[in-house]
Amino acid sequence: MIIGLQSLRAGIDWWLENTKWSSEFVNDEYHELYRTRELGINEDWWKATVKRLWGWRAIRAPKPPNTQEEINRNGRCFIEAIAVQYRKIREKTSAEPSIEQLSWEEVAPLFGLALEIKNGSQVFACKMCHFLFPKLFLVIDNWATGVMDYEFCWRGMKEEWGRFSAKHDARRELQGAIKSQKPLHSLYPLETKIMELSLIGYYWRPGSRAEKEDGDTEVILRVGAEGGDVTLVGRQGEGGWRFSLHVDDCSGEFLDEEDAAGLPRGIQASPWVHSWPAAVALLDRYPWTQLSPQAVHPEFREQVGQEVSRRISGGFDGDQKQAIHPLDAARALEDWRHFCVFGD
Repeated sequence: MIIGLQSLRAGIDWWLENTKWSSEFVNDEYHELYRTRELGINEDWWKATVKRLWGWRAIRAPKPPNTQEEINRNGRCFIEAIAVQYRKIREKTSAEPSIEQLSWEEVAPLFGLALEIKNGSQVFACKMCHFLFPKLFLVIDNWATGVMDYEFCWRGMKEEWGRFSAKHDARRELQGAIKSQKPLHSLYPLETKIMELSLIGYYWRPGSRAEKEDGDTEVILRVGAEGGDVTLVGRQGEGGWRFSLHVDDCSGEFLDEEDAAGLPRGIQASPWVHSWPAAVALLDRYPWTQLSPQAVHPEFREQVGQEVSRRISGGFDGDQKQAIHPLDAARALEDWRHFCVFGD
């Protein structure tokens, strides 16, 4: 069972120790999110949602649509349909809709609309729906929880929550961990946040792939999008460093049909190379600077920073020649500079 006090505590600890996410566990943002929602599901709501989705790293990906401008444009034609599904779900209960009350069949049409906006991205869709109904849709994230089939996850978490006997203790544990200048929002999604944090704690449990790379390898650089992650790992020996690129492609975002032909979906590892330029050449198979930085090895922050600046400042990513919108380039550089200075 994933949901449990031990997994919850581990997830809370991981959140506080390994991320830039605040110790108020998004309480402040829920105040703004609910306020925006009550003004109506309209174009203003969509613009604010796209901005929030960017901030929650649900837009970046190797393939378009991967900019705020593209997502804003794609989503406009869905606003009316989203509003219809929003009203239908609101009408199903007199209280704020929650995962405890509704079935997947009742919420699936809204999730399906979100999938259409961004090429079937599970992470994008669940975060967009979470912004509409925080207590109804739990969040999954490539880095924190790993990517999985969302319907399977949603059904499983709902079923586990029904069997979980320590709900009161879990709610009290999370409430005690939230440190916010604002009072806890009356509709703070304690249940789905407990599910999310339990997933994090379970995903990063000791001995898992997420917690520890195999053997004596060290993570040199990890970047991710909603479909998986790209990790450059290294091993240091008497002759210096050697490197291998691991691609965890959960949704086909990173490998096109020709590259992926005959390969099982999942983690693919390159042969080892024995120089930094060769390692960078492995990374340049993908538009890695456009993805979200997740980890940078302290010994390689300067080198990584130089490679990022060389690619983004020119407006193109390596040999891929994929144009980067100036605003997105500026935001990406800001994220990368933080990682290359602080490493998290």
